[in-house]
Amino acid sequence: MNNFKLKIFDKFDELLAESNSRIAVGVSGGADSLALVILAKEWADKNDKEVIAITVDHNLRKESAKEAWQVGKWLDKYEISHVVLKWEHEKEIKNIEEDARFARYELIEEFTVNEGIEDVLIGHHKNDQAETFLMRLQRGSGIDGLSCMSEKSKRGSINLIRPLLGFNREEIQEYLTSINQEWVEDPHNESDDFLRVRVRKILPILEKELGLSIEVLSDTASHMQRARNYFDDKVAKIFKNNVKIDEFGFITIAPKLIKDLDDELGFRLLVKIFNIVSGGIYPPRFKRLERFFSDIKNENQFNKQTFAGCNVFYKSGVYHFVREIANIKSARIVANKMIFDNRISLYFNDGFEDCEVSILGDSGWKYMTSLNSKYKNIKLDYDRKVNLVCVKKKNKIIEVPYLEYCDGKEVIKEIKIVSSC
Repeated sequence: MNNFKLKIFDKFDELLAESNSRIAVGVSGGADSLALVILAKEWADKNDKEVIAITVDHNLRKESAKEAWQVGKWLDKYEISHVVLKWEHEKEIKNIEEDARFARYELIEEFTVNEGIEDVLIGHHKNDQAETFLMRLQRGSGIDGLSCMSEKSKRGSINLIRPLLGFNREEIQEYLTSINQEWVEDPHNESDDFLRVRVRKILPILEKELGLSIEVLSDTASHMQRARNYFDDKVAKIFKNNVKIDEFGFITIAPKLIKDLDDELGFRLLVKIFNIVSGGIYPPRFKRLERFFSDIKNENQFNKQTFAGCNVFYKSGVYHFVREIANIKSARIVANKMIFDNRISLYFNDGFEDCEVSILGDSGWKYMTSLNSKYKNIKLDYDRKVNLVCVKKKNKIIEVPYLEYCDGKEVIKEIKIVSSC
């Protein structure tokens, strides 16, 4: 067994020690993801685990379907299970890089949740880390942005794991060459229309002229990660001791908490709160966050605001952060488990066919009070009432667990807030 493979297997041992019996690997057909899935399969066979490869066909080029098929043929040789998820999208896409990345992770998460898979391996390597660092630097990112990608991170209900971050592109390609395995070269990787490609092409110049090598940039990202981890630990303690989460996953905090925190910890605490309540993945724009932080420091002058997917208001001596309902989409139930709105974990009884999960909204709340006037006496503020989870069948509300309402057989078996699971 060569040294490269030994190091990768050691990394699998470290990062997958607590994984369940099934592991997914995102496979584009490029050298990095192809090497990752082949090695993961060999490791999994020795550790009594199953690997499933997921290819997302972004449907942006005529050749994409054929390339996804070719990936499947290659994986057949290694007896690796393979699924292709197709991105159905509008013809006009404003930001191909960002929209395609978001869609890719959305499709992967939806599939793995339905399959009961928690860990997804991604083929990012050291070169990707260096490129990401420069892209974030170009955008003026702070510590969090410049810390780039972690070996293990959370996205909704899945763990994204990057075992190759300590290895460069050349090592990975040499491994595939040693086992006579071809790979796909995406033509987008040569297009100067994309910032990442322009950054990739300038890296050799930066190394030659300034000594800014891939190693240096990757190491700097690691230093930033240590700083980020320090702040994250401090915010986690502040959160645990001072923040209250109710049964809906909504949050209340005392104004004094905001006043007592310095700006850096205050910003980070707010980002954590907004992401938990809204189910968001990315932090809000810093300039807007800075203005919001300034506004919320004075409860006597603070007016209700909608920010980062949340409604924020001051009532009964505390600030309330509740989910804004405008962008919550209904979701069809396709399996016995679902993460709804990236924040609510649901388990279903049999008989969920033709049903969807939604929230009541204003019209749904009015419908429920028309069915039974007793609901009007429930002691919830309006924002929480319209956020109540419900099940619909053919657009008719058939179940509202919080109200103990069910028209027929119960569909929802269990409901939990992801942040408290």
